[in-house]
Amino acid sequence: MIINLSLSSEVFPSHFNYAHVIPLLKKSSLPANDQNSYRPISNLSFISKVLEKVVSCRLNVHLNCNHLSTVFQSAYKLLHSTETAKIKVHTTWH
Repeated sequence: MIINLSLSSEVFPSHFNYAHVIPLLKKSSLPANDQNSYRPISNLSFISKVLEKVVSCRLNVHLNCNHLSTVFQSAYKLLHSTETAKIKVHTTWH
């Protein structure tokens, strides 16, 4: 109900935007006192992740039902990846 209300009202609640950011050392061999040795890990709220997934699924259904994605689109498409894109290019060249 929260997800549908957010989508129908076209409002993304501001508290969904907050993330808990944790600095994580990239490699144990890097100096711990250098901030460039860390990468930020953002933990989003559960409901924010669910909303993102629902929007993604609905958008993909819309794109597929209305034939709005191109044949050569590989990203964000079910059963398509960089590997399938490479196979298409390889097959075309041969």
